[in-house]
Order: sequence, then structure tokens, then C-alpha cells
Amino acid sequence: MNEITDKVMDAEEAAGFWDARLRAPDCSDDDRKAHEQWKMADPANARAFEALQAMIEGLPSIASKPEIQSMRAAALARSSERHSNEPERTNWLRIGGAIAACLVLALVPALLFFAPGLTDDGNSTGIDAPLAVYSTAVGERSDVPLADGSIATLNTDTAIDFHFDRGSRAVHLVQGEAFFDVAHDPDQPFVVYAGKYEVIAVGTAFSVKSVDGTLDVVVTEGRVAVRRVRSGETGRQDSQTFLDAGQQFIGRPTGRSFRLKADLDKAIAWRNGRAVFDDTPLARAAEEMNRYSAVKLRISDPDLARKTIDGMFITGNQDSFVEALETYFGARAKRVSDTEILLEPGA
Repeated sequence: MNEITDKVMDAEEAAGFWDARLRAPDCSDDDRKAHEQWKMADPANARAFEALQAMIEGLPSIASKPEIQSMRAAALARSSERHSNEPERTNWLRIGGAIAACLVLALVPALLFFAPGLTDDGNSTGIDAPLAVYSTAVGERSDVPLADGSIATLNTDTAIDFHFDRGSRAVHLVQGEAFFDVAHDPDQPFVVYAGKYEVIAVGTAFSVKSVDGTLDVVVTEGRVAVRRVRSGETGRQDSQTFLDAGQQFIGRPTGRSFRLKADLDKAIAWRNGRAVFDDTPLARAAEEMNRYSAVKLRISDPDLARKTIDGMFITGNQDSFVEALETYFGARAKRVSDTEILLEPGA
């Protein structure tokens, strides 16, 4: 690994590489030793790594600045040129170098970049190849500046990939929930693909949630169109449903879809690290809280599960939520394991 960072990357890129490597789940003791050796080999290496850590600590406040986005675009261009001119490098190295370029520009620690639209022989792969993938872990949120000037805010356990070119701005919501503040461009519609649906906008702000095949779209600004692509009939689509600011769309895998007035404070409270419940069954509230924590709540009693709850809670804080259930519902919490809490009716 030292040979790679020494011969292929400059100090800033290598710092990004090592940051990504040290955050990886499979990072080994040998990796950590190699990282220390790299820092000790040149004072510039240590300075670059420390500067990167300082930038990451400042996220997301600096990530959306125009100068940062310009630097990011330039780094991607350099990365693409290197990859096309040096076909002997491995796919792993292409991924690692691009991760480094983006982490150096302080986007998000969970960012993974792929060689932009290139195959091993350097030819363009077209829209079928993802340009970039962003993801968050359970309990994380992240603001992601996109190449067109739009901003995507990723909720817990969410993944998106996107591809921008001269004719389209296409985002695939792989899983989870994201809020998009879309840069206005009437010549390039911004399309979010989620399950069997596509959400189309020009310049607007809206959230898209896709869980277990159900689509939930909430518009906070402007107007979007939602349409369902019929399964097994390529190119065939249902009529569009238009949503204005303050409206919500619910689409299920089968059956009717419907449009309704949105409770914006409740629908996008997650952007502020909150979950808002209004006459919500405890079973559904526990499900929502579980999205943000590795410690899962389980309600064993059907009567307790059907009780309803009102209030605002901090996402990722299962203890305070459990305490509320114990106080107001007389529930009894039993920690079954490090990752599960069983909620039962009190005596």
C-alpha cells in the first residue's frame, strides 16, 4: 500500500486514500502500521492527513461552498484523465484513487467514487454506469453536493447513485430516504428513480423515501411529477401525478396510489434529527425509531403495539424513547441483547 500511495498519488490524494482505508470495516493492523509508516516517511504526508481530518470535522458546513465544488470537479477530471491514460492499473486502484480525490475535498467520509463512465479499455459506458455512489450508515445523515449544484441530504441507512451528462440528471435511490434541493435547469430535468417509480423535477425541493417497495414523496418547494413504470412493459408508464409544495404522494408496490396534504414538520423532521409522532401506533413508532439505531425495539404484546403515541423524539436515542414508553404507557423494557430491547406491558 505504501508503494501505491508513493508512486501513484500526491500527498493530498494519499491522505484521502488512507482516511478511507482506516474507516473501512476490514481495516487491519497491517493497514494501520502502513499508514503510520507513510506519515513518518515525509512531513508533508502527515500535514496533508491532519489537514484532511480538520476539513472533515467541518462538514457539512464547507461541503456546499462553490469553491469546494469547483475543486472537486477539477480533481475528478484529473482522476479520469489518469485512469484513461494508464490502463494497466487495477480496478481497485481506480476506486481508491477516486475515493481519495473526493475525500481530500471534504465531501463526506462515507463517499465512494467510481471511475467516471469508463470501462477498462477507456471507452465511455454511457448512462448505465454509475458515476458516483453515496451512502450513510444506520444513524448517520449527510449533506452531499452534487455535480450540477444540487444538494442531496441522505437520511439514515440510505444509498444513492447518480449520473449527470448533457441531456439528463439521473439519481437512483437505491434504498432509504433523501431530500433533494434541486438546482434549476429547464433543459435538464432532475429525475429520481426509486423502485417502480420516477420523480421528475426541474428546480424544486422534495424528499423521496423508499422502504419495502413503498414510495413516499413530499414536496416543500416548487412542483414535481411522479409516475409509475409498469412492470414488464418497458417504456409503458401510468399517467403522471403532479405535486405542488405542501403535498405528499404515497405509492405502494400494488394497489392505488394517492396524493394528500403533507404535514411538513412531521415529514421532514428527520433533517433535524427528530421523529414526530401524531396518534401513531407504538408498533409503527418503534419501527421508525429502529431505522436510526443498531439497538432494535421489539413489542411483544399486540395490545401495547396498538396503543398510540404523540410527541417528538431524538432519532438514534432509543433510551429516551424507551423511558417515555415506560413513563406514559407503563411499559416494561427488557434488554435481550446488546442489539435488542423487548417492550412488554407493565405488571
